[in-house]
Amino acid sequence: MKMLANLNIPVRTVLLLIIVSSSIGSIPQCGSNPNCCRTVATLRNAGFVGSQVNIMTAIAYYESTWGTRNGPKTNKDGSTDNGLFQVNSYLWCSASGQQNDCCCPRTYEKCRRNSTLRTCSCGCNISCSQALTNDASNTQCAKTVLSLSKQGYKAWAAYNSCAAECDSYDAWKGACSSGNCCSALFPDSVCCPKADPNKHGCCPSTHPVCCPAPYQDKCCPSEYPICCGTHYCCQRSSHDAPFIQATSKVAASPKILP
Repeated sequence: MKMLANLNIPVRTVLLLIIVSSSIGSIPQCGSNPNCCRTVATLRNAGFVGSQVNIMTAIAYYESTWGTRNGPKTNKDGSTDNGLFQVNSYLWCSASGQQNDCCCPRTYEKCRRNSTLRTCSCGCNISCSQALTNDASNTQCAKTVLSLSKQGYKAWAAYNSCAAECDSYDAWKGACSSGNCCSALFPDSVCCPKADPNKHGCCPSTHPVCCPAPYQDKCCPSEYPICCGTHYCCQRSSHDAPFIQATSKVAASPKILP
């Protein structure tokens, strides 16, 4: 049986302990839900990038409906699952807050039935109350789970049940008019359509002008609002020589985000 890296915990253990009952149905468009936008922002702040953000956002929906069903959920073995990513009290967070009440490596099957065997440090070095109430700490713990587990996203049972949807989820899908996370992620940014008609992005406050086709992945500043040329320049007017370089619409830089 595949084991959890470093902790030597069977896959089935992880799947049982880091789970809450999954939501039914498709994941809503992220921009239409402020809880989703907050989840995306928290993931980005924790260092998740690219497809990691999309997949973990989807997992958070199935685990806790983006933090609106935080728990604690009590499992049959007496452990609890807590917070945004349902951090478990026998493995990852300390129920007592003392950090010495989690199962030791290779002892889980006995440990889950005998509290006197729970004497090891918890994987994430946080209390379960912190995991329950602090999304940033919970998300850092989820990052620890990914780094310690050879199973990757499969450490969450919700992913195993809905892998295809999690893998294909895109927090930036949809038109700006249907809702977007621009203001939640990038203060004073402007939502703009991207070259892909099914996606949108955010132009930063320094370059709030959305360029039209064929330059949809670029932004210009207000004082140079005309998008021009193959070099993605910006002009004061169509009769001026190109004056400054436009900025691209790409995540984590002053382009179109992401």
